[in-house]
Amino acid sequence: MNRYRIVAGATIATFTALLWLGGEDVSADWVRFVSLTIFVAVGFEAIYEKWLWAVLPIGRRRRPNLRGIWKGTLSTHWVDPETDKPPPPKDCYLLIDQTASTIRASLLTDESKSESSAAELAENGVGVALEYLYRNQPQIRVDNRSTAHRGAVALDIDSVARQLEGHYWTDRNSRGELTFSKKKNERVATFTEASKLEW
Repeated sequence: MNRYRIVAGATIATFTALLWLGGEDVSADWVRFVSLTIFVAVGFEAIYEKWLWAVLPIGRRRRPNLRGIWKGTLSTHWVDPETDKPPPPKDCYLLIDQTASTIRASLLTDESKSESSAAELAENGVGVALEYLYRNQPQIRVDNRSTAHRGAVALDIDSVARQLEGHYWTDRNSRGELTFSKKKNERVATFTEASKLEW
């Protein structure tokens, strides 16, 4: 909220200075009404940024509401040298924190957690996709075979924002597919918490 106060204060100060420089009478009534108007506008913008955008239909197609926790599967193309086959698909959870102008994503598996460093909703010609860069931190117990790495994810969003599907690739030269079709408006921090939810 501090940035909104700074904007409001700077606007009031600028308006008052321009009146004074223009030779107008700068009365307390002017300043009071302008201040009130600006604070109402700034307050509305803050409410819209945090919550209102998600319930208004304006721009919903270009910026669908994805926030919450999504359950899905991760399928890797990596081949296990011991079996000469890729491991079976595993459950994963995508946590999305979203406002009108920002979006962040975290991916949880039973072995690691990935946090987005940059994310956006991008139009791709046929719809909208969630695209983000991430840093992955594996648990210590698997560090001998799965090291920390960076990568990118691109997930296509269906027309009603009920399914996400796409792929990921990493700087370890690995890649795979991600699909999410179940969503809850919950907040969790760990894979264990997410797996205990009733899906």
